[in-house]
Amino acid sequence: MNLRKIAAAAAAATTASVLALGPALGAAAADTNEWTSFSGITPGASIGQRAPDKNGTYRCTLAFIAREKSTYAKKAITAGHCDHSADALPTVFYTESSDPDTARPLGTFSRSTDRGQNTGTSSAGLPPYTDAGIIDMNPGIPHTSYKVAGVYRVTRTLRPNPPLAPGIEVCKYGARTGETCGPVISADNDRITVRLHLIEGDSGAPAYIKTGDNTITAVGMLSGYLAEDKDTAVIYYLFPVIDSLGLQICGDC
Repeated sequence: MNLRKIAAAAAAATTASVLALGPALGAAAADTNEWTSFSGITPGASIGQRAPDKNGTYRCTLAFIAREKSTYAKKAITAGHCDHSADALPTVFYTESSDPDTARPLGTFSRSTDRGQNTGTSSAGLPPYTDAGIIDMNPGIPHTSYKVAGVYRVTRTLRPNPPLAPGIEVCKYGARTGETCGPVISADNDRITVRLHLIEGDSGAPAYIKTGDNTITAVGMLSGYLAEDKDTAVIYYLFPVIDSLGLQICGDC
């Protein structure tokens, strides 16, 4: 499994993983999913890149769907470390719930950065310190809705200044572990740490604050967990990414 941990003072670990195309790479816990799909591409769904040399698939979670303000071209957003175009097939795929064994092309990464580290894809326009990947979506891809897991509608995106105060509840929806929530532990202008459960394959998951009536404020993308505590998640803010690239998160677009 591809799982990186990071020291608290440095940066976050990733929770990307490699899913075997043949035998499973270990039994999943009873409350986890190997793969999550909906009736169309939806934030919170599993996405992957095939790695033939490893006889497996890198899997992550789709965070949000956005569009360019100037062209209305659709973009999918996930964590930058989920971009394995350098050592896997470039096409990112998803599956439909009605046919979960058939990989469907979502698009390819056009920009990504893993906390300033080179992913093999251009980082042009992205903030210097984030974990974000932008996928250019193929035209005509069906979607269930732009709601996270088909439930939560994004009504605004949180700005990182001032940083979130400790104790505020933040949730994430990971393709492996579903929705888990917990209090903010620390925050700066780039990222926050939150006490919540996550495992491999949850990388890129949408993080959000619930605002009632199934509406949410988008916070960011799940990057991983602290090396010394697997239940302390690291989340990078979404706003600097969409602001620098001229993107609009789709709530009703």
